[in-house]
Amino acid sequence: MPRSSEKKPVPQSLPQGRSSGSDAHSTEPTVLEGRGQTPIKKRLSRADKIAAMSGMVVGGVRLGEILSEDEMVKLWEQKAKNRRTAAWRARRPEHRQRKREVEIEWRVKARKRDFGQRIYVAVNPVYAGFVKIGKTVANPNYRLSSFNVADPLKRFSYAIVVDVEDAGAAESQIHQTLKEFRVREDGEWFKVPVDVAVRLAESLRKRSSNENDDVNS
Repeated sequence: MPRSSEKKPVPQSLPQGRSSGSDAHSTEPTVLEGRGQTPIKKRLSRADKIAAMSGMVVGGVRLGEILSEDEMVKLWEQKAKNRRTAAWRARRPEHRQRKREVEIEWRVKARKRDFGQRIYVAVNPVYAGFVKIGKTVANPNYRLSSFNVADPLKRFSYAIVVDVEDAGAAESQIHQTLKEFRVREDGEWFKVPVDVAVRLAESLRKRSSNENDDVNS
């Protein structure tokens, strides 16, 4: 039977959300909002990244006042990467830290207390790219020894120890600032460059105090 030469009518419009042919791939995507939706990747300029980070505040000081533009760009890029790897982050160091056991042992061993108010940034080459940010009212050396209970090679060290007015408040401030970089929701491990963590801790220093230079001696 010969085919009809009559052409089928072409619809003038398609239902919303659909397209035909190559147009399906040429439509400009819309940025999705709200939880549970997959965001469209948006490439930000260097200026956009700097603007996004410079307004963040730690200890009453804007990041734009204490970090360089390169550091803010690096921090933004790390933040974006961390969001894409949230599930992977949850399996990192804190699960192996035996935090509860270490805290108990530390309380037994750390007899010498000076009840100072300090926050610290601790590092370990085993966990390259990660830092541990917390507070202590004990002699910092005793605190450090408590970390090394979980590391027979004693590889934990301080990147910085800072005297502050209120250790609890200072720790909360820096944790809040870096919440997007946290390995676990209620933990002290963060995937953030050491130099950035040090600068943030330094910004909370009690103005009348000096850093204990021999803390690792």
